[in-house]
Amino acid sequence: MLDHGAVKLEIVPAEEHPTRDLYRITYECDGEEVDGIAAVGRALEHINFAWAMVGFFMQLPIVRQALQVLSDGTIAGPQRVRRAIK
Repeated sequence: MLDHGAVKLEIVPAEEHPTRDLYRITYECDGEEVDGIAAVGRALEHINFAWAMVGFFMQLPIVRQALQVLSDGTIAGPQRVRRAIK
């Protein structure tokens, strides 16, 4: 796994989500949950100030929607990842 010096960010496989199956990359913190491009933007906030600004820009409403449509249509559309039952 790549380590870019992220602070207070734990990356875990989707199969290990404790409560449900996931369809997109998901970011959870203190009861807040976002998925898709917004999740990537929130994760970038944990690296450094420059990446935090990129993440902030990605989360702007029109930018986020455009990036999500572009991502869904070209590389990473929603896919169900079943959680592993323990």
